[in-house]
Amino acid sequence: MRERTVLLLATARYEILVHSGLLAVTAASLGDEVLVMPVLGVLKRWARATLDLSPAEVGFPERQAALNLPPPSELFAQAKQLGARVFACDTHARLAGVTSADLSGKVDEMIALPTFWKLTAGARVLNF
Repeated sequence: MRERTVLLLATARYEILVHSGLLAVTAASLGDEVLVMPVLGVLKRWARATLDLSPAEVGFPERQAALNLPPPSELFAQAKQLGARVFACDTHARLAGVTSADLSGKVDEMIALPTFWKLTAGARVLNF
């Protein structure tokens, strides 16, 4: 039986987004069912396609480049190619000032918070 890994992304810091993207790719490549839920500032960056412009720790982008690691947007795209799904909570979208039109084609589904809560039952939940 596949394990479910849920990544709750609340911190819009570049190095955190790279780390969580790497975990999403790894979990999906190992056969986990991966659910990604960006919230608040991360959801706003997701909607505006500006994840890769998030503030970063000094020197981190250079160390990342030296390891030939792609930016967060590409990591999450790779995870999606491996079967990961991205959800946005309608309440969090409104809090972030993001509309469903802003997220069209960028998330797999808009869901209510109670639905997301139910998806976490029995899952490995990672909060960033």
